[in-house]
Amino acid sequence: KEVELLKRAVQIDRAALGICLGAQLLAHAAGAKVHPNTKPGEKPEDSPIPVPEIGWGPITFPFHGGTEPIVMGMHDGMQVFHWHYDAFELPKLPTPAGAPPPPAPQPPTGNALLCSTRACKNQGFRLKNRLFGFQWHMELTLSGIEAILAAGREDVAKVLGPDGADKISRDSVNYYSQYARLGDKLLRNFVQFLKVY
Repeated sequence: KEVELLKRAVQIDRAALGICLGAQLLAHAAGAKVHPNTKPGEKPEDSPIPVPEIGWGPITFPFHGGTEPIVMGMHDGMQVFHWHYDAFELPKLPTPAGAPPPPAPQPPTGNALLCSTRACKNQGFRLKNRLFGFQWHMELTLSGIEAILAAGREDVAKVLGPDGADKISRDSVNYYSQYARLGDKLLRNFVQFLKVY
């Protein structure tokens, strides 16, 4: 039901903000591939290596200062909270009927890459004018982070080692204040963006 609703939102460019799984569902509803986040094996014949992102880590923005209105006020290196095993390709507008094949210029994709990490290039996107997806979390409270951590201790231990949960808790003390301020800013940007359009 969620995917069908998002497909309709994509079709009419209805404002939507997908976070983590929500971003993956939005990308999928728009026809993009969602897949495990991996890196190549050491040898070409090796299987890809899973690269989950769990805990605190920095993000980068492709344009200095964040020229997309929704990410105004964000900055390279800001620490955000991640909890995902999967990634998405950037969704694109369908190719118009009768579009010439390459090497002719390709039609606009309708998307913009908004932010990345070293482990996962596609961390945030805009599709059309009002559809946004972010792989990282900007909405969590400290108690929400601790609840996720308590429920996912096995995942943390597998990804970050036996002291991973303690590291995340320590990082929360160091990073949460700025994270909450910038996360609120991004959400306010989204609301303001809706008023403009």
